[in-house]
Amino acid sequence: MNHKRVEVAIAILHANHRFLMQLRDNIPGIIYPGHWGFFGGHIDPGETPESAVMRELLE
Repeated sequence: MNHKRVEVAIAILHANHRFLMQLRDNIPGIIYPGHWGFFGGHIDPGETPESAVMRELLE
């Protein structure tokens, strides 16, 4: 089996004993639609983990 390496970055936002999470869109074709999760996603070629998280937060 041939495995493709995928790099991701996430942000865990925590303050006052609480976490900020996102509710994923409930649309077909995305991973875990309609579920709660942390902010983040894949890192584009040439992108730093920090800039990937910032891009994902804006999206």
